[in-house]
Amino acid sequence: GGDAFDEAMREVTSRGAEWLEDHAQELQTVNRELYRSERDLLSEEGLPGREWFRHVMYATGVYTGFAPEPMPGLQQMIKWNAVADAQAQADVIAAAINRMAGTAEKVSRDLARL
Repeated sequence: GGDAFDEAMREVTSRGAEWLEDHAQELQTVNRELYRSERDLLSEEGLPGREWFRHVMYATGVYTGFAPEPMPGLQQMIKWNAVADAQAQADVIAAAINRMAGTAEKVSRDLARL
């Protein structure tokens, strides 16, 4: 996913500004997919005990005020020594990463077709 995306981006950007301008319409679709890819990292269920936080890669910590905490659901379960729940959160994170990797692969294919 990531390597193919990086290669596709290098290829497209190496074509120069004129090519990019000539293909602006097609690139607009790709750009839309890219900025929406952040949504791949959301969980419908939200974080344990904080369902309103849906992002699985970062959120404010339970006890950190506004300080960010990476992989908050997993960290929270580890801190609470909830092993089964920690594994469940790891699975949620892995699924989110796989969704984003799938988006990266699709965008890579879209760029390669241009």
